[in-house]
Amino acid sequence: IFYKIGVSMSGIIGASENMKSGIVGGFATGQVIQIQQRMYASSSSSVATTTLTKALSSSVAQYYVTIDNVDANNDVFLIMTAAVWKTSSNWPNTGSGYGIFRGDTAIFETQSYADNMRWASHSNNNESANCTTIQFLDTSPSAGSNTYYFGLRTDHAYNSANILGGNNVFTAMEIKG
Repeated sequence: IFYKIGVSMSGIIGASENMKSGIVGGFATGQVIQIQQRMYASSSSSVATTTLTKALSSSVAQYYVTIDNVDANNDVFLIMTAAVWKTSSNWPNTGSGYGIFRGDTAIFETQSYADNMRWASHSNNNESANCTTIQFLDTSPSAGSNTYYFGLRTDHAYNSANILGGNNVFTAMEIKG
């Protein structure tokens, strides 16, 4: 047996850490294979519906992360963090719910009032803001490329919600199934 001094024997060969071809022996079940992250800093348009909707900035769904080269039978763990501003118009609550879309399909959704602030009076200037993080394990992603979008909804027709500018972070991790 010949060993070259100074060469590590990791069991994985390839040109970069993003290259999954050339794997010798494979990954163990539950091991993170790749991580993709996207930050988006602009504010979204207001969402004023109790139906889960992709958050938009300048009419485009900008609050997302894409993960490529997902292998068949693997899972994708998602962590989505956004600063959300809620206002109400003549209603005592400022509430919203959140979710995740894979492409155009909603795959995770909280209650519409998951993030709720109750005020003492019916005012048209009730407001609240917070940093929201949702997590979800997608156990049936498509092999290849998957794009996941942050979804937003309000708890009442009198309310609106939007994502504030700043470092909104969207993370996807492929996990060996």
